[in-house]
Amino acid sequence: AAVRAPWLRIGGGEGLRMRKLLHGICDLVVARPRTILAAGVVLVGGATLAARSVVVDTYSIEFFREGSPIRTDSEAIEASYGWYLPLEFGVVAPSPGGALEPDLLEAVGSWQASVESRGLAHWSLSLRDFASAPKAMGTLDPVDARLVDESRSIVRVTFGVPMSSAREWSQRIDGIRQAADGILPEEIELTTGGYLPLYVRMMEYIVETQVRSFATALALVFVVMALFLRSARTVLLALFPNLVPIALL
Repeated sequence: AAVRAPWLRIGGGEGLRMRKLLHGICDLVVARPRTILAAGVVLVGGATLAARSVVVDTYSIEFFREGSPIRTDSEAIEASYGWYLPLEFGVVAPSPGGALEPDLLEAVGSWQASVESRGLAHWSLSLRDFASAPKAMGTLDPVDARLVDESRSIVRVTFGVPMSSAREWSQRIDGIRQAADGILPEEIELTTGGYLPLYVRMMEYIVETQVRSFATALALVFVVMALFLRSARTVLLALFPNLVPIALL
């Protein structure tokens, strides 16, 4: 292999220094195993405690540099117009045609007013806004306008929210849901749709799969070492160094 792939060889002074370093580390581990183990425990423990303060979040607009047209345009729109991102909710009635019931539309309007008064949204729009103004409604078909679904059992409500991070969007969605308590009928179901809830779920999915992949890799390493070493004590000692990079990461 060294002849066919000479780039894999570490030769000269650099190779000698590397061998000396590795031998020195091995000698230190053999001479002071308890000290090395204690240092590893402290390292993993400290990293684990520090990891509890890590906040997982992402803010897509911060990927652009200061002064980027995308950032400046977004800030200019919010400064002159207000919050412009649409957060979509669906108010699901228990039966077809229930979305057009006057009592439900009145409750939806009260919910919109509550959300805006709490500062959770800058504006909102639903069929209720048109139904309260017959002239504005005119000949508008709520299905064609996508204010309700084809079965007329779901009222679409759009809230204008600010550009923010995924965690802040998640908290805002929860706050808008809580604002519906005691206003919308109990048999009503609230659903979310559009880009923002998808963005929040993407962040949660990335975190969950990363944790799951670390746990799976650790389990596989444990199984392989158990088959190779055939000693529970040795396996546990050999498994500990594999916890160090995971905890640090």
